[in-house]
Amino acid sequence: MFRANIDLIQAFRQWLNNRKGPDYHRNMVVISANRPTINNLCCELEANSATFLLISERIYIEGKSALPRNINSQLGNECTNVVFDARHDFSASSLYAASGLVKKSGNFILLTPLITRWPAQSAKYDKQMSYGQRNANSLFVVKLIQVLQASHAISWLSPGKIELSPPQRVMRTVKPNDEKRSTCASSQADNDSLTLSVDQHTIYKNILDTLQTGLHTKHIVLGKRGRGKSTLLAHIAVYARSKNLRVRYTANVQQNCNAIAALLQANNLLNASAAFNSPDQAAFNTDTCNTIDVLLIDEVASIAPDLIKVMLDKYKFVVMAGTYDGYEGTGRGLVQRLIPSIADLKHYELLTPMRWYESDPIEALFTRLFSPGSPNTLHHTSITPDHDFTHNDDPGDSLQIRLLEKETLIKNHRCYKEVVHLLTNAHYQTTPNDIKRILDESSYQLVVASKKIGNTSVIVGLAVCIEEGNFDEQHLSAKIAEGKRRVKGHLFAQNMALYIHCPSLLTFKYLRVQRIAVVDSLRRKGIASILLTFIGKHAGKHGQILCTNFGLTDPLVTFWLKNKFELVKVGQKIDGASGTLSGFFVQKQRANEASYPISSLLLKLNLELAFIKAFKPNLLNRIPQQINTRLASEQFMHEQIDTYLKNRFHRLINGNLQVEQLLPECYYLINFCKLTEYEQDIVTLVSKGISQEDKYKSRKRLMDWIKKTRY
Repeated sequence: MFRANIDLIQAFRQWLNNRKGPDYHRNMVVISANRPTINNLCCELEANSATFLLISERIYIEGKSALPRNINSQLGNECTNVVFDARHDFSASSLYAASGLVKKSGNFILLTPLITRWPAQSAKYDKQMSYGQRNANSLFVVKLIQVLQASHAISWLSPGKIELSPPQRVMRTVKPNDEKRSTCASSQADNDSLTLSVDQHTIYKNILDTLQTGLHTKHIVLGKRGRGKSTLLAHIAVYARSKNLRVRYTANVQQNCNAIAALLQANNLLNASAAFNSPDQAAFNTDTCNTIDVLLIDEVASIAPDLIKVMLDKYKFVVMAGTYDGYEGTGRGLVQRLIPSIADLKHYELLTPMRWYESDPIEALFTRLFSPGSPNTLHHTSITPDHDFTHNDDPGDSLQIRLLEKETLIKNHRCYKEVVHLLTNAHYQTTPNDIKRILDESSYQLVVASKKIGNTSVIVGLAVCIEEGNFDEQHLSAKIAEGKRRVKGHLFAQNMALYIHCPSLLTFKYLRVQRIAVVDSLRRKGIASILLTFIGKHAGKHGQILCTNFGLTDPLVTFWLKNKFELVKVGQKIDGASGTLSGFFVQKQRANEASYPISSLLLKLNLELAFIKAFKPNLLNRIPQQINTRLASEQFMHEQIDTYLKNRFHRLINGNLQVEQLLPECYYLINFCKLTEYEQDIVTLVSKGISQEDKYKSRKRLMDWIKKTRY
């Protein structure tokens, strides 16, 4: 039985007492201790906290705990002390988000195993590893330890190491602007300004001016974490209600709007004229749209772009707020995809931190880990700000392409900085969890393009590739192909096997290109194609099928077709970050060399596209026109379809597949036999809001009909 370590508890208690006071920077403590000691330390923290939050899968304190996977429900809140449990499996994105919940003078406590054991223990308990992957150590944890040890602001508490850094006092000064604002006191706007920063007050006044004049009706406020975006929205809500305007506020999770609700409540303005709606309610409740004067959208980067566009079209006056540094999930997508697509959008940026002081050591630490070299402002978008490549007209000249060993990212922080900075800025969906997976999974490979700038080699382009497939368990492969099992990872391999219900597709070896990123000033100069040529040769040497999947847009489709890739599948779910359908492509040369069944995949693609046109017209306009022009000929269909249908319907009759899995095939046969009376059964099965009894009847009618055919 383990006992609590009294020395650690007493040292921590004394350190907490020395930190009492309002003007200290936030502090971070790494604690490695046994369970009784951790329980005592958590009790000590809770007793010394105005607000306390424990984020853990294994420890629970009534009313004070949150699961890491539910961290998004806490965004916008702030706590005196936050404890994050990283002793076993943990999410890098949740860790990043949790660090942003700690307010001024607060403490961020990181629970870990003994530091020497942490990389191995993290790898052992990692639940996010792809099927078949198991590493001895987590390279991400090795990098995290490096970053922690490089910071002088980190305190350490373990049986063999008690190093509690002294509190860092903040030297506060009163700015002229603050003095000027403190004398205001007439209108509601002026009263609100007393609790806003200079940045917030300026944006607040601009938005209120347009609310009164009606010159601009769409606004977005962006900034890094802790900049007071939610507080700004709250003050706008209070002002609007003071003028008898009707307000609705929305976010993906209602708790994200706590700041708005709290300020409305404090001013006795929280009522039917100022209430929360979910994004779906806000977008599709026609009565609400017609009667509301102001719509406020918080944590906007976590809401599907299509919903945002609907709300912008339907409401008279909209103010959105969100972050662009990725912890909401798709912050870069907001910047790169959504904002440029909205006409007459007025956007602002908050720069001054409000939840913590400027030069905050915890923010600096996590920026070094997850956003190294990132610009401090939204408008600075250069990928590698230290170098200028625009003078070179031939980017292929002196370009070096190579596989990058992951250990290099651990040993060389400049290299790590270039890779992570390129990924997070050039691709809108790169999250902290992606960085962790790239480092930890041996199936992930990095191919980089470097150029010599003086005596320094600088990474100007890179590709992230993932090895997939090569399954040897026949029973598992059969279950995946029937849609009865799903394993982690192996996105392309599993999709293809399920797509044409063919277990053997899981036995092929794949190399999937997941990301390609190139320095801004060298884009569209052939570097991405040069990377693909190198990757194709590498895949060929290892007997791998080169493949990829991405959101279908005209420029991307053109790029991949130009590089000899063939579209084999169109997804039927709209991506929440980009608002696009996904496309799955294989490189024809590598597929033909491996005797890969492209013809069966193309046959299925044609059946699915015809099905989408007939029954899912809402998806049709998301498919680039150039895809439709490349469909297979009728002759190809007639030559291949008979054997294909026999195989699929035979498996359906034997109970290996469900009718819903073969609706495109059923629709083709209905058209071929000119039996249009069965089309209504397909409509029933694809429609929402239909009773299970009606779906059962339609399913049975189709099944009985198929049994009567020659198939």
